[in-house]
This record gives sequence, structure tokens and C-alpha cells, in this order.
Amino acid sequence: MAVKDKQDIALKALLEVTQAINANLSEEQLYRIYQFTLQGYLHFSKAALYAWESPQECLRKIPQSQRSQLPTTIDEQSQQILSTIQHPIRLSQTQLPSIFKVYDWIVPVIHQGKALAHVFLSTYGEEEIDLEFVQTLSNIVLVAIENKRLVRKQIEQEALQRELALAQRVQRMLLPAQIAHQDKFDLAVFYQPHRNVGGDFYDVIRISQEEVLLCIADVSGKGIGAALMMANFQASLRAIVKNTHHLPDIIHQLNELIYENTQGENFITVFLAHYHFGKKQMSYINAGHHPPFLYSAGRPIQQLSRGSTVLGCFCPLPFLEISTIEKVEKALLLAYTDGLVEIHNTQSEQYGIEKLEQFIQRNHHLPVHEFIQSLLNDLNTFCQEVQPHDDCTILCCRFF
Repeated sequence: MAVKDKQDIALKALLEVTQAINANLSEEQLYRIYQFTLQGYLHFSKAALYAWESPQECLRKIPQSQRSQLPTTIDEQSQQILSTIQHPIRLSQTQLPSIFKVYDWIVPVIHQGKALAHVFLSTYGEEEIDLEFVQTLSNIVLVAIENKRLVRKQIEQEALQRELALAQRVQRMLLPAQIAHQDKFDLAVFYQPHRNVGGDFYDVIRISQEEVLLCIADVSGKGIGAALMMANFQASLRAIVKNTHHLPDIIHQLNELIYENTQGENFITVFLAHYHFGKKQMSYINAGHHPPFLYSAGRPIQQLSRGSTVLGCFCPLPFLEISTIEKVEKALLLAYTDGLVEIHNTQSEQYGIEKLEQFIQRNHHLPVHEFIQSLLNDLNTFCQEVQPHDDCTILCCRFF
């Protein structure tokens, strides 16, 4: 299976699970959706899960049918065997009872050194599987369920830490891990959530050899809720781009999905740009986001502000405008979230748009990685000892 197809399947699986968690479903419903995700999206032929209720009790949660031949609890001897399994392993390599040998793999679900569950899986023949992703997906579900119990016991702080740690892992996995140097453009990104997780987002989608889609976005709010909403946003964006590259269609569909999920209670600011290397042409829509800067040789610096209002507040959007810029070559695009310009110093002065524009005028010639590092140094000098109070994302792209 191609890497892109695997990523699409992983995104769909994550979207299914995060939507279920956001919907505040019961434990039984979450387990049912988790089982469907394993067998429907990840194509395992069989799946079973035993969750550790306590160090001495391990109960079957999947399958939920009372007619299952699997025991409802794990006996003491098998518990001792499971406690030694720290990594995915074939069942044939364990001493577990023969009733479990109808499965091919056992995958431990471990969070912060504690075993939450063990997942038993069967595959179709020799089909390639990603057990690391199964562990990550299982962690998401099991930590969410564990947090429900902690909340019921009023241990809210512990629950929050578990959610934040796992949401950070999910968010880092969804953001592009590496953006290599390209022969037609070069790109560098700085991403720093205010807490462990944040509501900032960026993506770079190579549509073809001649086209690339750039996106930066910021969801209202902070923390776990914003991070999960942004995870859904990315999965939706990539799913839509598979069917259309037309920017107005993409924005309209994203707005409808966000509005349906939040009912206008949350919103997302988005900057979406399409660049064609052969035509040296950039089209963009700015949906309520801080206007990126475009520095192009022989032209005044531009702020890319046209487009629409924020996504998720109105459906349909009250207005929408797509802008196209010709002859974009030897150009520098700087997109960012509000955490960059709203950071302040000891005198409560913001860094601001004006200082950022002046910095671009002085340093536009630098390679993109050096440009971002120099900008961060300038911010540190300006802020002195003041800590940032918001997420900050900087996306810098140079078109050759």
C-alpha cells in the first residue's frame, strides 16, 4: 500500500475516533467505534481488547457479545504473562492459553509506564500492518475512557494531564513531520503551542509536480478542545482536497463541516493558498486570518487579506472572494498565527504588524530556515523575560 494511502486511512481512523470522543459517548459506544475502526478502516479480521480495571483485574471489553467464547476476565497466570509484554508480539511466541491463539498479534497499550489494556488482532494473510499506529489509536481511546473514570472520581487534574500528553502526540503526528527542500520552492516552519497542545495548524499538500497547496489556521480557544477540533479540520481538509482543488469549494465545504460540528460556538481562521510553479501564479483565500506577507522581487510588499470571514460562525458564508497574483517568482511568503504579532514585552508593547513588516524588509534575502531563526531571535530580544501567552506558528516559503 502506498504511503499516501496509509496516511489517508490513518487520518480517517483518527477522525472517526476523535469525533466519537468529542461527542462524549459512553464507554460502551467508544469501544464499539474503536472495534469498527480496527476492522473497518485498518482491515484486521478479528479484534479483542482486555482493559486493566486494576492491577489485579483485566476485563474483556471487545468483543462485547455475551456469546463470545473468550473469557470475560484474564486469569492470574495469564495476567503475569501479559505484564511482561511491553511491545507488540506474535501470540505464537507467548505462553498464553490456546483459546487466544486464534489471534496473530498482541499489542500492549501503555501510557506513562502503566498498562491500560492489551489488544489481540488477527490479520488477513501476510498483509502489511502498522502496529505502532494501532498502539497510538488504542492509546487515544483508552486514555479517553480512563479519563471518564477519573472525572467521575473528581480527579480532574490527572485526567487533564493524560489528555494533554496524548493530544500532543496526536497533534505532532498529524502535522507534517519533515518538509524537505524542493527544487521549485523551499519551506520552513516553526510551531510552538502555548501549552502541551494548541489550536494552531499548518499543512503543505503537494497536489502535482506543478502545484502545491499551503494552509495555516488557528482555532478559537486553547488546549485539548482546540487540538481535537484542529485534528478534525486537517482530516477534513485532506479528504476534500482529494476531490477538488478549487479554493472556493474547499472553503465552503470546510465551513459547512465546522458549522455542523460546533453550531457556531467555535470558529477557525484560515489562510489557504494554491501555487502553480509553471505559471508562477498564486491564488488564495483569507478567511479571517492574520494577513500573510508576500515579498516579491520588484514589487512592494503585500498583505494577503482578501477572502471571507472566519469559518464556523455563518452557514453559508456571507461573502467569498478568491484573489490571484501573477508572476510570483523569487518571492518570499510569510504566514503566521496571532501568537507571533501579539507577543508583548515588559512594557506591555506588542511586537505587532509594523515590526514584522520591517523585519521582512531587512531580512527577506535569507534562506527560509535562517529567516525564521533570525525572526525568533528578534522576538526574544523584544520580549526579554516575558513568556508567550498564545500558540505561535510561522510558515515561511520561498518560491524560486
